[in-house]
Amino acid sequence: MKPKIFTLFTALTLSAGVLFASDTAVDGIYYKFDDANLTATVTYLGSYSDEYDEYTGDVVIPATVTYGSNTYSVTSIGELAFYGCSGLTSVNIPNRSPVAAA
Repeated sequence: MKPKIFTLFTALTLSAGVLFASDTAVDGIYYKFDDANLTATVTYLGSYSDEYDEYTGDVVIPATVTYGSNTYSVTSIGELAFYGCSGLTSVNIPNRSPVAAA
């Protein structure tokens, strides 16, 4: 009986991980959020080639994004984030000031 419970628990855990790992849109830009470090990565919604074309026009990536009760620093652009975006005309990435050593 225990192996069946373990298998069921593992399957549910993996399924939940897939659900919670999905990208979230805030103001038309998709992100993956890292709650431990309060950072965000720009991504895309689709997981198949016909879903990549998400961004069009001029995209402005903010330095920070608020989601839920947290504010995240946008620190990276994920692999293939802008792949196949034939209607994309520009991407504005904010300047970051270097962090002063304490």
